[in-house]
Parts: sequence; structure tokens; C-alpha cells
Amino acid sequence: MHRGKAAGLMVVAMAMTATAPQTAQAWGNDGHRTIGLIAEHYLSPAEKAEVDRLLALPIELDLPATIKDRATWADAFRDSDRNTTKVRYNLTHNWHFVDLELDKPDMKSACFGDKPLPVATDPSTADAHECVVQKIEEFRRVLANKSLPDGEHAKALTYLLHFVGDVHQPLHAAQHNNDQGGNLVYVVTGKAKNGSNLHSFWDTATVGRLGSSPDTISAALISDISASDIAMWRQGGPRDWAMESYQVARDVAYRTPSKTRSCTIRARDGSSKAETCIVLDGIYRANAAGAAQTRLEAAGVRLAWVISEALK
Repeated sequence: MHRGKAAGLMVVAMAMTATAPQTAQAWGNDGHRTIGLIAEHYLSPAEKAEVDRLLALPIELDLPATIKDRATWADAFRDSDRNTTKVRYNLTHNWHFVDLELDKPDMKSACFGDKPLPVATDPSTADAHECVVQKIEEFRRVLANKSLPDGEHAKALTYLLHFVGDVHQPLHAAQHNNDQGGNLVYVVTGKAKNGSNLHSFWDTATVGRLGSSPDTISAALISDISASDIAMWRQGGPRDWAMESYQVARDVAYRTPSKTRSCTIRARDGSSKAETCIVLDGIYRANAAGAAQTRLEAAGVRLAWVISEALK
């Protein structure tokens, strides 16, 4: 969290702490849409026109051809056969994260050996054992390769719209004792009886506390971004951005309060079970919202930069 507008947003975040539900929209929805809207703001008219042209091309599991909506496509595609054949799910689910172990971050291990794809291999069809930083690097090369057909450019762009956002979510870049980025850490807020996991909290509540919709959140965040922010964030690459997210996970996300109590956790199949949950207090939740704001801002600026550089 930094200057000016950020201070005002923190006040809003703290005010909403007591009322925002655990079911706030996910980073995979409102968060990704917010990042897409920030990126769109920083594209030139010519770049925006080219992006719109590519997004208008047919694609599997079609969504509205806007940057905001297509930023959610990779999650929707991954989950489209999650409960049936699992072909899409098994191919792509590892691509959304890089689980750097909190006590000993190792990019090679977190990226399944970090092996490059063979030359001329389409990154949208292989390999299942890759991490998000590898996929950003691969799809950025595809988008920049003028010799490839538009269909491949469109698919690469669509994945980039999502994965640049993913690498900026702290718990998509860290885990502690193989807890799958906080998915096995149970948390609860306020006096609620139902809890969630820590990963879900960062995916959902942190974004929901910044505003009521992606349009509202992105407008406020854009007004907070300075020229010096843009210059700072237009540096490095996805491996550097993953390490930033890892540091936020280490210094903020995993610095949870010590208080615990019993809560109910509901599974995907509708069943529920009693668990011991960490009670996330107001200070933790406000710090999380502030950290999420900065990561969303950086992701939006960098997504626009990745697209701009690729389209040159």
C-alpha cells in the first residue's frame, strides 16, 4: 500500500472488514477483471484495436470478447471438464501457480524441473508439468512471433490475460510445508461459523474489500498509480514477479494471527466438516487488502507492458 488514493482505499477496506462475506468474488473473477481493466487503460489505441481484433477470433469455450471478460477464460477452460473427463483440467491446472516453498524457495523445483518446451511446440497443448512463469514466457513468445497464425496469437493473448494476474497473487507463488498455497490452512473471520481456506480468502475477500465491482476497483486503483510506479513495474519478468509475490506471501499472507477456534468447512461436493480455523483479525484483513491492492496494480501495468512489447 502506498501514497494518496491508497490511504483512502485502506479506510474503505478496514470499514468493510466487519461486513464483507467470505463469498466475495474470486481473484479468478473480479480480481482478474480488475487487472484486465487496468491493463486496458494503459494500452495505446492501436494496441487496444489489435487486442480487440484477436479477441474477436473464435476460441474454445467462448466468452465475451473483451479484455475484462477474457481475463477469466483460463480458469473457466481449466474447470470446464473438472468433474467429467478432466482432460483440460489435467493439462492446465499446474499452469496457474508456482509453489515456492516458504522456507526454501526453489524455482526449478517449483516449476517441475523448469525444462524448456521443444522448439515449435504449441504451449497451449503441452506440457502439463509446467508452472505459471514458464507459461507466461512461452505465450509471450508466441504473441510476439509474427510468423505464427492469428489463431495462435489469440490463444496466447487469452492465456496471458489470465496468467500475468495469477503470478501476482501471493498464494499462487508460495506454499508452506506443502499446504498447496494455503489451501490446507483453514481460516475464519469475525463471528462467522463457516470458514474457508487461506488461499480462498486471498482469492476472494481481499479483492472484495477494495470495492463493489471490477469497474469501481480498477478506477480507484488507476487513480493511485503514479508515473514512478509504472517505471518501477515495467521491469523484470515473470520470475521476478513471482519472487515478489513469494515475498508478500512470506511477509503478509502467512503472518496469520495465533488465535484459533472451531469452524465449519464446506467441500465442493456440498459436504461439511468441523475444523480448527485460524481467526483472521481486522489488522490482518486490512494488511491483506492493502497488499492485494498493490499486487493488482502492478499486475495491470505489467499485463499492458507485456502486450505492448509483444505487439511491436
